Amino acid sequence: RNGQLNAITAHDKTRMDWRFVLVLIFSGHIYVSCFQSFPFVSDFVNSIGLRKGNFQAVSRRKLACGASSVLLNSVINDILSRKRAEIESMKSNLPIEVSEIIKKIGSLKSKDVVMKAIKKQKGTLSVITQIKKKTPVVESICSSIDPELIGSQHYEAGAAAIAVCTDRHAFGFDFDTLKCIVKGQETYRSHFPGPLPVIAYDFFIDPIQICQAAACGAAAVCLNARVLIDPGSTHGLAAMLSAASGLGLEALVEVHNTDEAAAAVAAGAKLIGVSNRDMDTWQLATPVDGLTHLLQRPLPETVFGLVSMLPGNVTAVAMGGVNETLVAWSLRDAGYSAVVVGEAVIRASESRMAGSAYQAAYNEGKGLIRAFRSKGSVRFGPACSAAFYGKGEGAKETLGSISI
Repeated sequence: RNGQLNAITAHDKTRMDWRFVLVLIFSGHIYVSCFQSFPFVSDFVNSIGLRKGNFQAVSRRKLACGASSVLLNSVINDILSRKRAEIESMKSNLPIEVSEIIKKIGSLKSKDVVMKAIKKQKGTLSVITQIKKKTPVVESICSSIDPELIGSQHYEAGAAAIAVCTDRHAFGFDFDTLKCIVKGQETYRSHFPGPLPVIAYDFFIDPIQICQAAACGAAAVCLNARVLIDPGSTHGLAAMLSAASGLGLEALVEVHNTDEAAAAVAAGAKLIGVSNRDMDTWQLATPVDGLTHLLQRPLPETVFGLVSMLPGNVTAVAMGGVNETLVAWSLRDAGYSAVVVGEAVIRASESRMAGSAYQAAYNEGKGLIRAFRSKGSVRFGPACSAAFYGKGEGAKETLGSISI
């Protein structure tokens, strides 16, 4: 009933209980045979296009979608329902800082700090780190995290910007976390480079949320095209882009397919993040190959297919599943200016490189960011786990400066 099936092995076919669902995995396919009695089983089988009593082959992905689409769509719907309730609550009792920022709408002009930070010469990749404790489908990705400390680590490693996930229920952090990281970055005001711009990553569906992000010190917001081009959306993508511009904020528009990419371009987006995540299943649309450590490609509507469709005046950012050095380099070679790295760098930041030639206290998250940024070769790069933690080619050419 929770969208999952139990595989039941019947050792004696003559005594098989025909009330069960038998799941057989063979040659990369899943065969499902539904036998009588349980109504919810019949509903499930019908939902994925199988006939009762017959064996039919379906791909793993189709089965996964059929088994969990209702559950996962309810997750997305629950998030949006909760956001609407939060918005109504905030509008009925506006925080003082939000009220003050509303008065400035139209008088603020963006300095394009995110664009300037990530747009480099061809062959160079910028890294936008994403700070979160969990995801809507992963309860915990780290034991503990000090946002201000990890923000300073990302600055020292050479990240171009920091994206803070501000939906506490979905990601474990909120706008207080964003304020903390912005405050921590301000300590680098007299340094070169200066403070990293902070991006608010949330499910933005109303301009009042953008006002809240601006009031908390965000330099940009991430707008999800999937949510905003939906016919049921109160505020469309163009309206939300306009709201961000009126508050002096940049907007990174997250897209997942050609329709969303076309809508983002038509709305005037200049920063477009192509997500490698299937929003219906919350799984990677193009997973990483376990042998080559590269994204499996090419599929027409994945990160590799969509980047070539974007016009030249758009800066492309790759999002989702960037957890290997070779993946980052292959995305750079495909035309991306930056990658968003979340779970991988958070997990790596909890590890230490004890026993290595570098300082024992050196944080592996830093090594990962530096390895991504380096001008390494996909062809000659190491397809091994060492590259994950910044210990391979690329990391070595930059880590030496840390030891001095």
